[in-house]
Amino acid sequence: MKNLNNEEIKMTLGERLSLLRHVNKISQRVMAIHCGINERTYKNWEHGLTTPTNARLLVIAEKFHVEPAWLILGTGNVIL
Repeated sequence: MKNLNNEEIKMTLGERLSLLRHVNKISQRVMAIHCGINERTYKNWEHGLTTPTNARLLVIAEKFHVEPAWLILGTGNVIL
């Protein structure tokens, strides 16, 4: 199994955030509001430029009813 570097993990996390947003049919602006952050910060997360804290990811997982392990690591079931 290939070990992922930090950049690959960020990209994968950004893709999961984008998928979650698209499934819920909301814009980046609305997702940022749900996360309690500004839109630019959220866009940076999706593009893998910055990474949200695990605490923030747990809040997102709870709010959108997805498994934290899936959101943070890409493992496990998607839906709670």
